[in-house]
Amino acid sequence: MRPMDKISSAHKFCTFFVDKIVRKAMHDILNP
Repeated sequence: MRPMDKISSAHKFCTFFVDKIVRKAMHDILNP
């Protein structure tokens, strides 16, 4: 695995993770 592939997959994972957290937070805020 090339270093760039590792970085891009880590970036994808982080983006996915942050997206999940943000969606959950928004859901909790909109539905108290």
